[in-house]
Amino acid sequence: MKEKITGVVKKIFKTRFAVAFTIGIVIRLILAPFTEHRYDMYIWRLQQAFVYCYHLNPTNLPAYAPAVYNWSYTPLWLFVLLLIYPLFAFFFPPHYPSNIELLWEKANFGKPGENFGEGYQSFVGDRVYLPFLDMIIKMPLIISDILVALLLMKIVNKLTEKRIAHKIALLWLLNPYVIFISSIWGMFDSLPALFTLLAVWLFLKNKYDKSALTFGIASLFKIYPIVLVPLLTLILYKKTKSAFSSLKYFLIPTCMTFLVTFISFAGFASFAGQEPIATARTLTLQLFIGRGSPDWYGQNIFTGLTPLGMLTSVFKFLDVKSNLPVSIVLMSLAIIIILTKIHRKRDFSETDVIAYVVIGHLAIYLTYSVVNEQYIIWVLPFLLLLSANRKDLKLEYFYWTISLLAMSFTFAHYQDMSYFISPYFVLGYPGYLPISASFGLTAAVLYLIGIKFVLKKEE
Repeated sequence: MKEKITGVVKKIFKTRFAVAFTIGIVIRLILAPFTEHRYDMYIWRLQQAFVYCYHLNPTNLPAYAPAVYNWSYTPLWLFVLLLIYPLFAFFFPPHYPSNIELLWEKANFGKPGENFGEGYQSFVGDRVYLPFLDMIIKMPLIISDILVALLLMKIVNKLTEKRIAHKIALLWLLNPYVIFISSIWGMFDSLPALFTLLAVWLFLKNKYDKSALTFGIASLFKIYPIVLVPLLTLILYKKTKSAFSSLKYFLIPTCMTFLVTFISFAGFASFAGQEPIATARTLTLQLFIGRGSPDWYGQNIFTGLTPLGMLTSVFKFLDVKSNLPVSIVLMSLAIIIILTKIHRKRDFSETDVIAYVVIGHLAIYLTYSVVNEQYIIWVLPFLLLLSANRKDLKLEYFYWTISLLAMSFTFAHYQDMSYFISPYFVLGYPGYLPISASFGLTAAVLYLIGIKFVLKKEE
């Protein structure tokens, strides 16, 4: 009788899990066609037009194009966009103006009332195409969300138990903030998060070469995973005592990121009739230096959920206008501190490795000059993983708190959420609101609390 009841309970639980998992997917599919971040999704469409219609180099546009429209990431998401675009164009042939500058005419670039996000109005021609294109662009992001949930479930099931694995998968998949970033905003942060999670899992399984290659893929979506590589490199050395294996683990993702980026930029330059080698060298250096200390207008930018936001007022008071490498210095210092702590530790369990990955993410947030609200996506899978392994509710509460902080920041940043409704339905938008410095200070406190939670158990 007891076994019968247990079997029924398990069956019900499995059914409930399957239903909840399906709901998480369906919500994303319903929201995707009718919503978008008007600037970022406009940029994704713009890059596709540059390549397929105007045969331009999206990483190095001609002088008549606004500089902010140059591709500003490592190249893998751009390749994904270019790969999926023909599917849209096959079913819904777009209409492009012969004069490319009409693409951003409505943005009033360089004029009073400038709003990059309004450029969509003259972009697609018939606006009926927008929901279909939004859906196609967001499909890789939705798939990435699902894969993160499945990978979390697989890892937790191996390290703890199935019941907890199901719970952790749903905590990710049903998180409104996670849904918002991929299915409403249309930002691709879940992709590098997916490959970073996979790289760490491969590391835990002692598949170090595959882990290093996967870290390289993650960094080709966004650069930040490279910051985590030195931490795992030292842990690998402490575990294996092999200098060769450790050096190889470090070099594979770093060289892969630089070389693939360089070759991609050279390829786009050659495609557009530009000199490939010199162009790629300039753009690659510009990308990595610029990401170290973001600089669009000849000055530091401190914005978002970073505690460095207070430096804006300090630099203004001191009349400092040069682009000082603030983030490079502070982040390097943070990495050295973490490496020192790793060096002093003798043994590393699977939980210890995950803990240092979490600390590495929080160190990035503490020291990087721009922490946009979507960046919080990066650390969330590892917080869930760590909370499951330790069965620590504090980390689960921290997971929800930091998700809420990012969502609150988004709501505070935009005057109303009509900005995220597809322009097919709502044309106008009133603008942005200035963000209080209290967000940066609140974020800093939360990051430090998170580090304390992790270190307390790790010790």
